[in-house]
Amino acid sequence: MGHPPVVPFVLVLVLTVGLLIFALVTGIRGPRNLHVKVSCAALLALGLAIYLAEVVGGFWVFPKIPLRVHLSFAIPGALMGLVTAVSGVLVLKDRCSRRTHRRIVSLFLLLVLAASTTGVWIFWVGRAKPL
Repeated sequence: MGHPPVVPFVLVLVLTVGLLIFALVTGIRGPRNLHVKVSCAALLALGLAIYLAEVVGGFWVFPKIPLRVHLSFAIPGALMGLVTAVSGVLVLKDRCSRRTHRRIVSLFLLLVLAASTTGVWIFWVGRAKPL
């Protein structure tokens, strides 16, 4: 089974946060082409971070209630990433207003923040499995 990929997970998580912030800034003030590219990179990084969190989490035992709380934000947050991407494409095609897209982005970021916070919490209250 080996050792958990903690360092790659943390590096990808930091990269994801940076890309999400950059996507937010370019969405507000930057050129649209750059925003689209950064947003795609942020969603890909988020997907990789989720995958690595699952791998690292396989080396831990989490209490049931904190895990359920975490998943109640993590699953909708991941799905909202897709909704956010779709609404962004619809904005590009003039089929969705920027205002609606901003609201969707806000909900997505709120869920990601809640999932990240509760993710730290489940590792804090969990325990590592013996190697």
